[in-house]
Amino acid sequence: MGIGAVGSTLHSFRRRPDTPTFPKANASTSRTMEHYRRLGVAEEIRTLGLPDDYPPDVSYHTRYASHEIARLHWPSRRDALANRHAGDRRWPTPEPLHRGQEMFIEPVLKQHAESLPGVDIRFGWKVESISQDSTCARLFARDPASGELCEFEADYAVGCDGPRSLVREALGIRYEGTGSEDRDFLGGRMQATYVRAPAFYDVVPGGVAWQYWAMNPQRFGIMIAVDGKGEFVLHTQLPKGAQSSLEYGHESIALTTGGDFPYEIIGVAEWTAGFTLVAKNYGAGRIFIAGDAAHLFTPTSGQGYNTSVDDAANLGWKLAAACLGWGGPNLLATYEAERKPIGHRNTNFARSIADFFGRISMPQALEDSGPAGDACRAEFGQRLQELAWKEFDAPGIHFGMYYKDSSIVCTEPGEGPVDDPHHYVPHARPGARAPHLWISEG
Repeated sequence: MGIGAVGSTLHSFRRRPDTPTFPKANASTSRTMEHYRRLGVAEEIRTLGLPDDYPPDVSYHTRYASHEIARLHWPSRRDALANRHAGDRRWPTPEPLHRGQEMFIEPVLKQHAESLPGVDIRFGWKVESISQDSTCARLFARDPASGELCEFEADYAVGCDGPRSLVREALGIRYEGTGSEDRDFLGGRMQATYVRAPAFYDVVPGGVAWQYWAMNPQRFGIMIAVDGKGEFVLHTQLPKGAQSSLEYGHESIALTTGGDFPYEIIGVAEWTAGFTLVAKNYGAGRIFIAGDAAHLFTPTSGQGYNTSVDDAANLGWKLAAACLGWGGPNLLATYEAERKPIGHRNTNFARSIADFFGRISMPQALEDSGPAGDACRAEFGQRLQELAWKEFDAPGIHFGMYYKDSSIVCTEPGEGPVDDPHHYVPHARPGARAPHLWISEG
């Protein structure tokens, strides 16, 4: 995000044969959309995902076909865009949050990158080793067509190669923090079940939503609308020793829904939740790491993907400056100084949300009929409503980054911005996000 656009050559090696076709990250925060706006792709990305008039609410249920006990309302894309000039003091941004799957967004980013001069993206290429000396970074990658191991040299290299990062391992950098915590939910091995089920909308009371939570003694689950037309992905905890399977997907759909409806499982995938990990260093010499290679989250509040985009925006222009000769090692060192504290800040925020759901006490009367059950659901629903606000209505987490320990940020006397996840006050202090203001043409 910044190199190919300024005249340097960028080679990108992707082990997968193409962009993903299975749901992954599902929300681009306002800050991420601001970065996409700068690249000129925000408007195209907004055409992807949920329909214009689809309310991206978050709803909480005992079972999807039974009681809805809480709901966080959120404006549709059409309403959010119509109101962005109104001067929302809580979310002051030209780019409202967008609910769109990463598997829809990556092809747009790929097309944009391939349109830039000097950008070479190689899908299916597996990087097998990386090293460096005082003159260059050097890697060996295998050509999927010929099987040949090819050598490449560059001024700099960045490993965005995930939690099992070959690049991080080659640099001898370790994660610090808490590994996969053992929780009843959002801790340990999880299964994602990708399902086609337009009839799901017919069995759920209370109206459509973007994210549906099911919470009952038999199964917790999160059903996320992929396209707003009938495709969903259901996340459930895998029992100890169990393997990800279609059978477990069918069982989870039955226990979280509590009603019959036709559906088709498109596929299943296993992933691991409960991480609060940040790399000790974000690079060494000419080689850097970013994204999941640098920090690993439990994906509550969508912090992993969005923090990764912010990493790329920070590092990209600094590498461009170094390649063009007006930036050097001291500038590149500010990447870690600025982004590592944000990695700690954001992983801790995500963990605070996961801790609630992972250790929640399930009321015995939650599914009972009659006044006792109604009272239980009302009390429990209020707790969920408060947590939904805490997780999703957090402008400070997205806008309140403050790079106070960076050598390129001038210090000023007085108090700096307050870092409160749930409140953002625009601040002109160096190191903070520049305040948003609409400017009239002419």
